[in-house]
Amino acid sequence: MNQDPKTALVINAIPHMDKFEKVTEYFSSLYSIFQNHGATNTLKLRTSEQIFGDADIMATAVIEFPNKKAIEDAFSSDEFTSLGNAHETLYKIFDVRICDLH
Repeated sequence: MNQDPKTALVINAIPHMDKFEKVTEYFSSLYSIFQNHGATNTLKLRTSEQIFGDADIMATAVIEFPNKKAIEDAFSSDEFTSLGNAHETLYKIFDVRICDLH
């Protein structure tokens, strides 16, 4: 039986702190959209100590989805489109990638 691997959406972010209230509203909207497209097992991580790499990353979210198509559907949905490009003004860095869980 050929089954799609479980998939995670990983977001690394550096928010503009002067817009933090809008940042949290945006993330709440994203989570709602993701849940509407099958997201489960959301981990929200805040950096407490940097060991290697980009010391400015403040937050990471790991959201499990049933497959890659569910993520693509979430990002192509009218709900996501209605958010416009808010991530471009609310964050210095908003790095999003799809990863296979293994």
